[in-house]
Amino acid sequence: MAVNLKNIFRVTASKLITNNVQIFSKRSIKSATSDVQIISTERVKPSLPTRKHLRTYKLSLIDQMNSDFYIPLVFFYSASCKNQDFRKKSDLLTQSLATTLTHYYPFAGRFIDGFSVDCNDHGAAFIEANVGCDLSKFLQPPDMELLQQLIPPSPQLSNLEISERELLAVQVNLFNSGEMAIGVCFSHGVADGSAIFNFMKTWGEIARGVINDNDNMCNNNIVLNCTSLFPPVKFPQQYQIRSPQSSRKIVFKRLLFDGKKIATLKEKVNRELMANNNSDDDVLQATRFGLFQHSFGVPPSL
Repeated sequence: MAVNLKNIFRVTASKLITNNVQIFSKRSIKSATSDVQIISTERVKPSLPTRKHLRTYKLSLIDQMNSDFYIPLVFFYSASCKNQDFRKKSDLLTQSLATTLTHYYPFAGRFIDGFSVDCNDHGAAFIEANVGCDLSKFLQPPDMELLQQLIPPSPQLSNLEISERELLAVQVNLFNSGEMAIGVCFSHGVADGSAIFNFMKTWGEIARGVINDNDNMCNNNIVLNCTSLFPPVKFPQQYQIRSPQSSRKIVFKRLLFDGKKIATLKEKVNRELMANNNSDDDVLQATRFGLFQHSFGVPPSL
């Protein structure tokens, strides 16, 4: 909830190799050819220092409740040019990430207490990895344990104090066939789903040169203070919220959304709303939210 973004950055789904949006289930199938080898680890800092008056970011109540949780995601990309050097791709990603962090400065900071983030520009973890197979083999069938190798280790599982943990970690994975998977891990204390997808979209637009590195973004309220809506509170020690232990059993399910049906649904929504700017992700999220409302008996008007 901490990072709220203006509507100028549309939330869009990452482009998958197939027309399906996939949430992967845990599988017992193993693949000896799907080894993920870490080749480098570094820290990417913002390209420009955060201004002094923005150095301390106050957490809202919602942020406090989620500060010990991290959100992992993987974005898959087809090979635009198989002969393109991975080093050039990686350098472009690190440079554009540094620029993006300048505008989303809390992501490069650290928690200093239960009430605020020190936007000290310490940066985000950036990992490069090679995957010993083609992407098509990696996803057929998808194996949750293998997919976890594409995501950077969650900082919450490290032995570091909370004040030393990165709030954002990135892992860029290159497959033999040239495809790429970018795994990210965001602190839920500084980002909700909307903020994450807008961050990724902005990062991609900066990498492609759609958005220039200028100061205007910083003046457009990309980062908003939510403490007036959800004032922070001091929780008693016994009520401190902690993330679930890794030893607990977790159920994974796989949901497949047919690309043609998504297109039909989006066309219907745009026609009824007399709009043409709703993305696939907008339609999917609205449909999912509507199903949640129905399952809990919440009136559609809410």
